[in-house]
Amino acid sequence: MTATLPTPNARLPNPDAQLPTPSPAVRRFLLRRVAIAPLCMCLVAGLHLARVATCGQTQWKGGGFGMFSTVDSEAARFVRAFAITTEGELPLAIPQHLEKTVAELRAAPTQVKFDEVAKRLAAIHWRRADERLVREARRASAETISPVSLPLPVVGLDRSLEAIPSSEPPDFALSVTAVRVECWRLRLESTTSTLRGDKIREATAEVLP
Repeated sequence: MTATLPTPNARLPNPDAQLPTPSPAVRRFLLRRVAIAPLCMCLVAGLHLARVATCGQTQWKGGGFGMFSTVDSEAARFVRAFAITTEGELPLAIPQHLEKTVAELRAAPTQVKFDEVAKRLAAIHWRRADERLVREARRASAETISPVSLPLPVVGLDRSLEAIPSSEPPDFALSVTAVRVECWRLRLESTTSTLRGDKIREATAEVLP
């Protein structure tokens, strides 16, 4: 089989030949296609800056613009809750069913969400977890062996309170008058290169009778 060579008279395409000019409708369509990506980027960046300024959203969320210029990520934020009682303010262990909501608060702690979480925590009955363990140990020992004398924890010791499940009666619940929720973030000081904690949001809800 032999290859066919081009004849000397064969004309090759000229790379300098002028391409046909597209119609105005095609040009407008191409311009719209080209402008979509930059326009979307500007809209996302503008929305991100607005949420950072108004909602306290971390720069690591919602597009991540400027995230590597700050340590204020979601992992560097903390949500704490306290019960206001006659013994003072006692820390609360936030229930598991509110973990997703707390994660949203760390990412974008809006005041509306904080007020809602404070009201939900104020509607829960709270008790001391260590005292509950002592009572359960006493019941177990009474059924098997002679009762064991277990001392109760010292009153006033700074211990986290646990939520009483809705399926259990609110026995041994503490008298709580209000619940306060706080959000803190770590901030790096450029002058001293040290981390400091700043409170960026707070909400308090009274316990309804």
